[in-house]
Amino acid sequence: MRSILIYMNYNEKLAYFAGLLDGEGNIQVQKLKTQYTARITIANTDKEMIDWLKNNFEGYTYVQKRGHRNPKWKTCYFWIRIISGKAEQFIKDLIPYSITKKERLNMLLEFLSTKSTNGISITEEVVKQRESIISKLRLLNKRGI
Repeated sequence: MRSILIYMNYNEKLAYFAGLLDGEGNIQVQKLKTQYTARITIANTDKEMIDWLKNNFEGYTYVQKRGHRNPKWKTCYFWIRIISGKAEQFIKDLIPYSITKKERLNMLLEFLSTKSTNGISITEEVVKQRESIISKLRLLNKRGI
């Protein structure tokens, strides 16, 4: 492991994470049937960096071998964290360090505020709010925007 990454305090790790998220990351909310899932994904060809993310910020990783499409392409590693209510403080801590993904992180907090904690079905108003968040995130996540 790169020695500088080992000795970072929590705020330094958040700042580094925010830089990775701004440059290499994606924030999504997806709807599958009636379930909504929010997640943050960071992709990179540096496995050591992806392992660092997993070790410091939970989540899981997977590998996508890309050489079958183009032999010059490197293997790509992904770090993914499903965002639930317990990640709300992490998102709040991250926002001050983010530059290009700050608006998306705030939208993620808005989405988390619509999560039901008592198992009661969500209202039509909450469904509309969630669909609006999904549409805005999709627009912001479009390439070239």
